[in-house]
Amino acid sequence: MFSMDEWKAKGQAFKFNNNDIFYTDEGQGPLILCIHGYPSSSWDWNKVWSELTKDHRVITLDMLGFGFSSKPKDHQYCINEQADIHIELLKFLEIQSFHVFAHDFGIFVGQELVARYDNNELQSLNINSLCAMSGSIFPELYNPRLIQRLLLSPIGWLVEKLFSENKFRKSLSSVFGVNTQPTLEELKSYWELLQYNAGDKIIGKLLFYISDRKVQGQRWVDAWQDTKLPVQMIIGLADPMYGGDSIERYKALTKQNRLVCLENIGHFPQVESSAEVAVAYLGFIKEFESTDLKIAEEIF
Repeated sequence: MFSMDEWKAKGQAFKFNNNDIFYTDEGQGPLILCIHGYPSSSWDWNKVWSELTKDHRVITLDMLGFGFSSKPKDHQYCINEQADIHIELLKFLEIQSFHVFAHDFGIFVGQELVARYDNNELQSLNINSLCAMSGSIFPELYNPRLIQRLLLSPIGWLVEKLFSENKFRKSLSSVFGVNTQPTLEELKSYWELLQYNAGDKIIGKLLFYISDRKVQGQRWVDAWQDTKLPVQMIIGLADPMYGGDSIERYKALTKQNRLVCLENIGHFPQVESSAEVAVAYLGFIKEFESTDLKIAEEIF
């Protein structure tokens, strides 16, 4: 586990359209690209980071508008640009092949990357797998929180103006499992990350992915359903947005069959039960890495 300050010290930044994008890059071996969700940052991965980096090179960034990255106030945020930023970082670091491990709305970024890959739009970049965690693959399963509905309503500007640390802490805690609640120190860090570069003043704008999905939702669903890549879903059964209540409906809709359900875990499995997540995820990708290695040995 790393504190927020330790996490910041581990990272660095690169430029994307004159904006600073914070990223962390550690480890050696097959590459994992971790994509965070709303309304947090790459720090979400800090508890599972050491396990992931034991045998893998792992890269993650703070998307534009989040964490330690730039947060332009009048910017029109969108999923396509966030996908572009990840691609630019991979090219900047001269990466050619990678796994995608995405959480929350970061899944949409992962699905967009897979859609581009399957349509031969990624040029020299090669995706090896996609793991989606705690997110809405299918629009009909989306169950927004009250604060999200209010931020998207006509009075969203007022809700944003009145948004406070106490309201944020209450809202964030409500999506964790009863027995896996964040500590006060963690909640303080999440708030400080949100406030960094005045991010709390644009929290409503950062729900851009909801309107994006109305336009591109079918493209992303198709990417999930039709890709030939190995695909896995990890769900916390206590997640009030995508947990136990939506499992049977998800099973009925998906063509994919790799599903990991974590008992008593809420919306942030990588924070609430990092050991379980590491076992489930690394077991998934190592299965295919072993196959690739065997094929390579047979060839050579």
